[in-house]
Amino acid sequence: MDLTTKEILKIISKKVRDFLVVGAVARDEICERYNIPLGAATEDLDIAVVVEDEAEFNKVKDSLISTGFLETESKIRLKYEDRKIDLVPFGAIAVKDIVILKGDKNRPLNVSGFIESLEAALKIQIESDLEISIPSPEFYIYLKLRCYEDRKLQKDVADFWLMLQHKKLIYPNVEYDSSAEYFELVGDRKDVQFEDFLFYFFGKHLRDVWGEALASHVGLYLLSELKKEPSLFASHLRGLEGKDPINFMLYVAAGLNRDSFPDLQ
Repeated sequence: MDLTTKEILKIISKKVRDFLVVGAVARDEICERYNIPLGAATEDLDIAVVVEDEAEFNKVKDSLISTGFLETESKIRLKYEDRKIDLVPFGAIAVKDIVILKGDKNRPLNVSGFIESLEAALKIQIESDLEISIPSPEFYIYLKLRCYEDRKLQKDVADFWLMLQHKKLIYPNVEYDSSAEYFELVGDRKDVQFEDFLFYFFGKHLRDVWGEALASHVGLYLLSELKKEPSLFASHLRGLEGKDPINFMLYVAAGLNRDSFPDLQ
Protein backbone atom coordinates (compact mmCIF):
# COMPACT_ATOMS: atom_id res chain seq x y z
CA MET A 1 0.00 0.00 0.00
CA ASP A 2 1.50 3.33 -1.04
CA LEU A 3 1.88 6.40 1.17
CA THR A 4 -0.99 8.37 -0.39
CA THR A 5 -3.43 5.51 0.09
CA LYS A 6 -2.37 5.24 3.74
CA GLU A 7 -2.81 8.99 4.18
CA ILE A 8 -6.32 8.86 2.71
CA LEU A 9 -7.30 5.91 4.90
CA LYS A 10 -5.97 7.61 8.03
CA ILE A 11 -8.15 10.63 7.36
CA ILE A 12 -11.20 8.47 6.65
CA SER A 13 -10.64 6.39 9.78
CA LYS A 14 -10.80 9.55 11.89
CA LYS A 15 -13.92 10.89 10.20
CA VAL A 16 -16.02 7.78 9.54
CA ARG A 17 -17.51 5.62 12.27
CA ASP A 18 -17.79 2.28 10.43
CA PHE A 19 -16.34 1.61 7.00
CA LEU A 20 -15.21 -1.26 4.82
CA VAL A 21 -12.42 -1.04 2.26
CA VAL A 22 -13.62 -2.83 -0.88
CA GLY A 23 -12.49 -2.99 -4.50
CA ALA A 24 -8.90 -3.34 -5.65
CA VAL A 25 -7.24 -2.23 -2.41
CA ALA A 26 -9.13 -4.96 -0.55
CA ARG A 27 -8.09 -7.47 -3.22
CA ASP A 28 -4.44 -6.46 -2.84
CA GLU A 29 -4.59 -6.82 0.95
CA ILE A 30 -6.26 -10.23 0.68
CA CYS A 31 -3.60 -11.37 -1.78
CA GLU A 32 -0.83 -10.21 0.51
CA ARG A 33 -2.39 -11.91 3.54
CA TYR A 34 -2.94 -15.25 1.76
CA ASN A 35 0.18 -15.18 -0.46
CA ILE A 36 -1.88 -15.04 -3.66
CA PRO A 37 0.15 -13.88 -6.71
CA LEU A 38 -1.04 -10.52 -7.99
CA GLY A 39 -0.26 -8.29 -10.92
CA ALA A 40 -0.29 -4.50 -11.04
CA ALA A 41 -2.12 -2.67 -8.25
CA THR A 42 -4.61 0.15 -8.76
CA GLU A 43 -4.56 3.57 -7.15
CA ASP A 44 -8.31 4.23 -6.87
CA LEU A 45 -10.15 3.59 -3.61
CA ASP A 46 -13.61 2.19 -2.91
CA ILE A 47 -14.88 2.74 0.63
CA ALA A 48 -18.24 1.46 1.88
CA VAL A 49 -19.55 3.55 4.78
CA VAL A 50 -22.31 2.71 7.23
CA VAL A 51 -24.92 5.50 7.45
CA GLU A 52 -28.48 5.83 8.64
CA ASP A 53 -29.70 8.07 5.83
CA GLU A 54 -28.60 10.46 3.09
CA ALA A 55 -28.22 13.34 5.56
CA GLU A 56 -25.61 11.37 7.49
CA PHE A 57 -23.90 10.38 4.24
CA ASN A 58 -23.65 14.06 3.27
CA LYS A 59 -22.15 14.86 6.68
CA VAL A 60 -19.50 12.20 6.10
CA LYS A 61 -18.64 13.73 2.74
CA ASP A 62 -18.58 17.26 4.18
CA SER A 63 -16.24 16.19 6.97
CA LEU A 64 -13.82 14.76 4.39
CA ILE A 65 -14.10 17.81 2.16
CA SER A 66 -13.13 19.96 5.14
CA THR A 67 -9.80 18.10 5.28
CA GLY A 68 -8.90 18.65 1.62
CA PHE A 69 -10.97 16.15 -0.36
CA LEU A 70 -12.63 17.60 -3.47
CA GLU A 71 -16.18 17.10 -4.73
CA THR A 72 -16.91 15.74 -8.20
CA GLU A 73 -20.03 15.56 -10.36
CA SER A 74 -20.85 12.18 -8.83
CA LYS A 75 -22.51 12.18 -5.42
CA ILE A 76 -20.44 9.19 -4.33
CA ARG A 77 -17.03 10.23 -5.69
CA LEU A 78 -14.44 12.49 -4.10
CA LYS A 79 -10.88 13.28 -5.14
CA TYR A 80 -7.75 13.58 -3.06
CA GLU A 81 -4.79 14.92 -5.01
CA ASP A 82 -4.84 12.69 -8.13
CA ARG A 83 -6.82 9.85 -6.52
CA LYS A 84 -10.47 9.00 -7.00
CA ILE A 85 -12.33 7.79 -3.92
CA ASP A 86 -15.78 6.25 -4.27
CA LEU A 87 -17.86 6.31 -1.09
CA VAL A 88 -20.61 3.68 -1.14
CA PRO A 89 -23.30 4.22 1.53
CA PHE A 90 -24.92 1.17 3.08
CA GLY A 91 -26.76 0.18 6.24
CA ALA A 92 -30.12 1.65 7.23
CA ILE A 93 -30.00 3.98 4.20
CA ALA A 94 -30.65 0.99 1.92
CA VAL A 95 -34.12 -0.28 1.05
CA LYS A 96 -34.04 -3.95 0.07
CA ASP A 97 -30.28 -3.66 -0.53
CA ILE A 98 -30.70 -0.69 -2.89
CA VAL A 99 -29.50 2.87 -2.24
CA ILE A 100 -30.86 5.74 -4.32
CA LEU A 101 -29.37 9.18 -3.69
CA LYS A 102 -31.42 12.27 -4.52
CA GLY A 103 -30.44 13.94 -7.75
CA ASP A 104 -27.67 11.45 -8.51
CA LYS A 105 -27.26 10.73 -12.21
CA ASN A 106 -25.71 7.34 -11.44
CA ARG A 107 -27.90 4.25 -11.35
CA PRO A 108 -29.11 2.86 -8.00
CA LEU A 109 -26.41 1.29 -5.83
CA ASN A 110 -26.78 -2.41 -5.05
CA VAL A 111 -25.29 -2.98 -1.59
CA SER A 112 -26.33 -6.61 -1.14
CA GLY A 113 -23.86 -8.43 1.11
CA PHE A 114 -22.17 -5.32 2.50
CA ILE A 115 -23.54 -5.72 6.02
CA GLU A 116 -22.59 -9.41 6.07
CA SER A 117 -19.14 -8.51 4.69
CA LEU A 118 -18.60 -5.99 7.48
CA GLU A 119 -19.73 -8.45 10.15
CA ALA A 120 -17.24 -11.06 8.86
CA ALA A 121 -14.53 -8.55 7.94
CA LEU A 122 -10.81 -9.12 8.32
CA LYS A 123 -9.06 -6.54 10.48
CA ILE A 124 -5.79 -5.45 8.88
CA GLN A 125 -3.23 -3.47 10.89
CA ILE A 126 -1.53 -1.31 8.26
CA GLU A 127 0.44 0.81 10.71
CA SER A 128 0.34 1.38 14.45
CA ASP A 129 -2.25 4.13 13.97
CA LEU A 130 -4.17 2.62 11.06
CA GLU A 131 -6.40 -0.45 11.12
CA ILE A 132 -8.83 -1.15 8.30
CA SER A 133 -11.62 -3.66 7.68
CA ILE A 134 -11.72 -5.59 4.41
CA PRO A 135 -14.04 -8.37 3.23
CA SER A 136 -12.96 -11.94 3.83
CA PRO A 137 -11.94 -13.72 0.59
CA GLU A 138 -15.32 -15.47 0.53
CA PHE A 139 -17.27 -12.22 0.78
CA TYR A 140 -14.91 -10.51 -1.65
CA ILE A 141 -15.94 -13.17 -4.18
CA TYR A 142 -19.60 -12.45 -3.40
CA LEU A 143 -19.22 -8.68 -3.82
CA LYS A 144 -17.36 -9.13 -7.09
CA LEU A 145 -20.00 -11.46 -8.48
CA ARG A 146 -22.70 -8.94 -7.61
CA CYS A 147 -20.60 -6.17 -9.18
CA TYR A 148 -20.43 -8.22 -12.35
CA GLU A 149 -24.18 -8.73 -12.29
CA ASP A 150 -24.63 -4.96 -12.22
CA ARG A 151 -21.99 -3.73 -14.68
CA LYS A 152 -20.77 -6.74 -16.74
CA LEU A 153 -17.05 -5.87 -16.63
CA GLN A 154 -14.42 -8.52 -17.25
CA LYS A 155 -12.18 -7.07 -14.52
CA ASP A 156 -14.77 -8.22 -11.96
CA VAL A 157 -14.66 -11.73 -13.45
CA ALA A 158 -10.85 -11.66 -13.25
CA ASP A 159 -10.94 -10.62 -9.59
CA PHE A 160 -13.27 -13.34 -8.33
CA TRP A 161 -11.62 -15.95 -10.58
CA LEU A 162 -8.28 -15.05 -8.96
CA MET A 163 -9.72 -16.00 -5.55
CA LEU A 164 -11.33 -19.21 -6.85
CA GLN A 165 -8.08 -20.34 -8.47
CA HIS A 166 -6.29 -19.98 -5.13
CA LYS A 167 -8.99 -21.55 -2.96
CA LYS A 168 -6.40 -23.86 -1.35
CA LEU A 169 -4.61 -20.80 0.05
CA ILE A 170 -7.89 -19.30 1.28
CA TYR A 171 -9.20 -22.60 2.69
CA PRO A 172 -6.09 -24.70 3.47
CA ASN A 173 -8.08 -27.76 4.62
CA VAL A 174 -10.31 -27.90 1.53
CA GLU A 175 -8.67 -31.07 0.17
CA TYR A 176 -8.86 -32.95 3.48
CA ASP A 177 -12.39 -31.77 4.30
CA SER A 178 -13.72 -32.71 0.86
CA SER A 179 -12.00 -36.07 0.36
CA ALA A 180 -14.64 -38.30 1.97
CA GLU A 181 -17.47 -36.61 0.04
CA TYR A 182 -15.44 -36.87 -3.17
CA PHE A 183 -15.19 -40.67 -2.92
CA GLU A 184 -18.85 -40.92 -1.92
CA LEU A 185 -20.19 -38.82 -4.82
CA VAL A 186 -17.62 -39.46 -7.55
CA GLY A 187 -16.29 -42.90 -6.69
CA ASP A 188 -14.33 -44.50 -9.52
CA ARG A 189 -15.38 -42.16 -12.29
CA LYS A 190 -12.36 -41.64 -14.52
CA ASP A 191 -13.78 -38.52 -16.15
CA VAL A 192 -13.76 -36.44 -12.95
CA GLN A 193 -10.58 -35.03 -11.48
CA PHE A 194 -10.26 -34.18 -7.81
CA GLU A 195 -9.62 -30.54 -8.79
CA ASP A 196 -13.04 -30.45 -10.49
CA PHE A 197 -14.68 -31.62 -7.29
CA LEU A 198 -12.83 -29.01 -5.22
CA PHE A 199 -14.64 -26.23 -7.11
CA TYR A 200 -17.97 -27.91 -6.30
CA PHE A 201 -17.00 -28.33 -2.64
CA PHE A 202 -15.76 -24.73 -2.45
CA GLY A 203 -19.13 -23.60 -3.81
CA LYS A 204 -20.76 -25.40 -0.88
CA HIS A 205 -18.27 -23.74 1.46
CA LEU A 206 -19.23 -20.33 0.05
CA ARG A 207 -22.89 -21.11 0.68
CA ASP A 208 -22.13 -21.97 4.30
CA VAL A 209 -20.27 -18.64 4.71
CA TRP A 210 -22.72 -16.44 2.82
CA GLY A 211 -25.97 -17.96 4.01
CA GLU A 212 -28.85 -19.40 2.01
CA ALA A 213 -30.31 -16.18 0.60
CA LEU A 214 -27.09 -14.71 -0.80
CA ALA A 215 -25.83 -18.05 -2.11
CA SER A 216 -29.12 -18.99 -3.82
CA HIS A 217 -29.24 -15.70 -5.70
CA VAL A 218 -25.65 -15.97 -6.96
CA GLY A 219 -25.90 -19.69 -7.74
CA LEU A 220 -29.01 -19.25 -9.87
CA TYR A 221 -27.53 -16.17 -11.55
CA LEU A 222 -24.35 -18.07 -12.50
CA LEU A 223 -26.33 -20.95 -13.98
CA SER A 224 -28.58 -18.64 -16.00
CA GLU A 225 -25.62 -16.66 -17.35
CA LEU A 226 -23.55 -19.73 -18.25
CA LYS A 227 -26.46 -21.34 -20.12
CA LYS A 228 -27.23 -18.29 -22.26
CA GLU A 229 -26.45 -18.44 -25.96
CA PRO A 230 -24.43 -16.36 -26.57
CA SER A 231 -23.13 -15.75 -23.06
CA LEU A 232 -21.13 -12.62 -22.29
CA PHE A 233 -20.18 -14.13 -18.96
CA ALA A 234 -18.81 -17.28 -20.64
CA SER A 235 -16.93 -15.09 -23.09
CA HIS A 236 -15.33 -13.17 -20.23
CA LEU A 237 -14.38 -16.46 -18.53
CA ARG A 238 -12.76 -17.76 -21.72
CA GLY A 239 -10.48 -14.74 -21.66
CA LEU A 240 -8.96 -15.84 -18.35
CA GLU A 241 -6.13 -18.22 -17.57
CA GLY A 242 -6.96 -21.70 -16.40
CA LYS A 243 -7.79 -25.22 -17.54
CA ASP A 244 -11.53 -24.79 -18.05
CA PRO A 245 -13.03 -21.85 -16.15
CA ILE A 246 -16.54 -22.36 -17.56
CA ASN A 247 -16.85 -25.94 -16.29
CA PHE A 248 -15.28 -24.93 -12.99
CA MET A 249 -17.85 -22.14 -12.57
CA LEU A 250 -20.63 -24.65 -13.26
CA TYR A 251 -19.23 -26.77 -10.42
CA VAL A 252 -19.18 -23.70 -8.14
CA ALA A 253 -22.78 -22.87 -9.08
CA ALA A 254 -23.90 -26.43 -8.33
CA GLY A 255 -22.27 -26.20 -4.90
CA LEU A 256 -23.92 -22.85 -4.23
CA ASN A 257 -27.32 -24.28 -5.18
CA ARG A 258 -26.75 -27.49 -3.17
CA ASP A 259 -27.35 -29.42 -6.38
CA SER A 260 -25.89 -32.87 -6.83
CA PHE A 261 -22.42 -33.04 -8.33
CA PRO A 262 -23.03 -32.23 -12.01
CA ASP A 263 -22.21 -34.54 -14.91
CA LEU A 264 -20.69 -32.16 -17.43
CA GLN A 265 -19.60 -34.80 -19.92
